[in-house]
Amino acid sequence: MSVIFNPQEARESLKEFDGQVIEIDYSLTPFNLSTNESITNKKPQLCLKIQTDIYEKPQYIWLPPSAVKQTKWVEFLSALAATGALAQIKVEGNTDEEKIKNFGQQLIGMKFHLLEKEFTSLVKENNEQKKFSLLVPTTYFGKLPVVLKPEVKSATIGEELK
Repeated sequence: MSVIFNPQEARESLKEFDGQVIEIDYSLTPFNLSTNESITNKKPQLCLKIQTDIYEKPQYIWLPPSAVKQTKWVEFLSALAATGALAQIKVEGNTDEEKIKNFGQQLIGMKFHLLEKEFTSLVKENNEQKKFSLLVPTTYFGKLPVVLKPEVKSATIGEELK
């Protein structure tokens, strides 16, 4: 539902869209982006670049690899499994880094219906369990060829587009 007329029917403001994984990066600063300038990642993260028709710019899913329950990594894997997409991925490699990159490469081209959900972490903050939001796949549409949209360019008045 896109509109309500009763405040009790209101929901949290969450993203929901169909999107395709078009690129991945596994590093300390994937795609040279940072989620917060004051935070430096201590371990590499797998970042998925998602192309969608409803946003001009790509959307990103940040996944710090982990073996611990109730983390972004495990919640994303669980959502992939629920859609059937995880069954199509065969992870190969000798090191964790090789396996993570191989896993990410196999996601490229996969198209999903994605929904931002809130999860509860095992981490406690002020005696309460910390919460985190994550875009997770809810429907898998298959693996399709990647067709990139034209890049959106912007400039301030008087500045040349590069």
